[in-house]
Amino acid sequence: TGEPLYLLNGHVGCAQLFTLWAWLLKDRYRCVLLDWNIAPGQRPVTLDDFVDDLSAVAAAAGDESIALYGPGFGAAVATRFAAR
Repeated sequence: TGEPLYLLNGHVGCAQLFTLWAWLLKDRYRCVLLDWNIAPGQRPVTLDDFVDDLSAVAAAAGDESIALYGPGFGAAVATRFAAR
């Protein structure tokens, strides 16, 4: 329940890294944990592709305003998302 908080992992981890955070924050935020799924042999993925994925997930969830936390690469995605 609450304000949506999107937790964006970097390239060296997965969304499972944030499961304890999500549990601890569950009374204040509706935590959304994303895993970037890049198939082997897929064309090179750009930062904008990751931002498009984040935008699509937020739109599908009906979230017009979201809070973001992203260490490492997740910070780059969050910054580009905010700039849009």
